[in-house]
Amino acid sequence: MYDLIFPGTLILLWVAIRVMLPSVAFDFDFDNAHATFVILLDKYLWIARGLVMLDVLLALLPASRVVSDMPSHCCLAGAVSGILFCVWMITQYEVYVANRYPRGASHLGQSTYTASKRAVTLALGWGMVLFTVVGLLAVLA
Repeated sequence: MYDLIFPGTLILLWVAIRVMLPSVAFDFDFDNAHATFVILLDKYLWIARGLVMLDVLLALLPASRVVSDMPSHCCLAGAVSGILFCVWMITQYEVYVANRYPRGASHLGQSTYTASKRAVTLALGWGMVLFTVVGLLAVLA
């Protein structure tokens, strides 16, 4: 049963976020200045790595499996969400920079960061936080 909660929750988060977002291409960088998002990307990745480490440590605690495996499953789902979030953000930003700032071109290219991709980013990020909090509360209960 726990195996379906993780992907199901992420899909529900993605659908809810995608419905609320306008169907436009989003920009990572501020005011079309090259690589200004790197500052925020570093902070996002730092937070995600911290939550992944917390999730792994909580999942390894023997107390997390006393009553059921739900706390460890939630913590591992948070860790997987965090890892996917990091990989997704890095690859999407690399693709964005390559297309938005073409080498040798005097004009800006099209943004490749669509509303659907932004919804994936937000679903993975909020899924990571949600699973971490639920896993932490379940371990402490």
